[in-house]
Amino acid sequence: GNMRQPEFSSLKVPAETWIKSTFPSIILANSTAEFMPGGYGLREAVEFAKMIDGKVDLIHVSAGTFKDENSGCRMFPSAFLPRGVNTYLAAAIKKAVKTPVATVGGLNDPAHMEALIADGEADVIAVGRQILADPYFPAKIRRGEVEKVRPCIRCNHCLSLDYVPYVSLPSGISQCTVNPVIGREFRESLYRPRPAAKLVLVAGGGPGGMQAALSAAKEGHSVILAEKSPRLGGLLNSWVIDAPFKADLADFRDYLIKAVAREPLIEIRLNTAVTPALVNEIKPDTLICAVGGLPHVPDLPGTELEFVHQAAQLNGEVDLGQKAVIIGGGITGCEVGLNLAKQGIRTTILEKGNSPAPGTPILHFKALLLEFAAQRENLRLLTNSKATKIDAAGVYYTSPKGEKKHLPADSVILAVGMRPNFNEVEKLRAAGAKNFVVIGDSLKEGKILQAVHGGYFAGKNA
Repeated sequence: GNMRQPEFSSLKVPAETWIKSTFPSIILANSTAEFMPGGYGLREAVEFAKMIDGKVDLIHVSAGTFKDENSGCRMFPSAFLPRGVNTYLAAAIKKAVKTPVATVGGLNDPAHMEALIADGEADVIAVGRQILADPYFPAKIRRGEVEKVRPCIRCNHCLSLDYVPYVSLPSGISQCTVNPVIGREFRESLYRPRPAAKLVLVAGGGPGGMQAALSAAKEGHSVILAEKSPRLGGLLNSWVIDAPFKADLADFRDYLIKAVAREPLIEIRLNTAVTPALVNEIKPDTLICAVGGLPHVPDLPGTELEFVHQAAQLNGEVDLGQKAVIIGGGITGCEVGLNLAKQGIRTTILEKGNSPAPGTPILHFKALLLEFAAQRENLRLLTNSKATKIDAAGVYYTSPKGEKKHLPADSVILAVGMRPNFNEVEKLRAAGAKNFVVIGDSLKEGKILQAVHGGYFAGKNA
């Protein structure tokens, strides 16, 4: 505890009066429950709130503690938790005090926020990550432009770079997956006036392609956004996106689709593959290649069998049976496995490395491990385990001790990453557009952040 002597012993007025006169507005940020073994909970927090009632201007109710890494998953609610998962804590505090109470935690739906206030669960809604995703969030909802709000997907990339104290090598900056300007505000403020209007052709309607189209249109260019399939979204339309814990990502996909449809300078052409002939017909000033990549096929026997599927191409209509083996324990393989386990399918993930989901933001990674622990009955992760063969009986692999083992499977899912579709890229490069830019998985395998950021700058500098 703090054993220092009180600093106000010689004051002629009570300390409370001195503080209130010196600091007109006092906000107490209070973690109401630590969500860790041996930590304090709501009962203690309510008693503490009663002690400070009337002595501060606002009680800001949060949750979690930095003393426990897993607790951070509740302090900054991950995509695996409902939005507003901590609001019940503020509601309990509000019932016990007269001081206004603020709540926080993954809130970004104005209707939900209004309901919390109307129902008396809180007086103030605090917003953090959503302001990074869209700094104009308050202004947009005040104008009734909710559909124009760029949603936070709660990937926790922003916090995982430098905020949480257990990041060993903090970068000192924050980045946002869905908002490329965050961390670059000063540079963006130096951007010069728009160049002469051009005709921009974007090949591919995934997140990178849609962002490129939006950025180009914002600079005053006329844009043709061509997508070979009947629907915009790219890999964001894959089966795992329908999982409840990917709802935030589905919201971002839908935001982009509505945004490009709303922009008068963007012409959307679905069921339209960009070919050299089409490029020669349109004659764009700039061709942005966002055709995506191809699923990597591991070099092992049996990948051609009928019950072997690519994770990126799952559509929810394939019967995967009761036992599934996933080859590849990156973030895609892990999230596909988690989704299968939640559906009652006994799933094993084989990862040849010593850790799953490398490169995943630390807070999302911690939350993922907690989800894995909750599904241990149906989900098993084997690291340092390399698949060697697939046959009709299942998957053969080498264990960490070098033992040859077998896993029976009704279905096998390949989740070993993507590779650029160089043949497609070079065909379009040879089409002769004045300016040719490659982004996303067409350039190099990456995450949504790389696709969106690459699209932003490709469109802006078209």
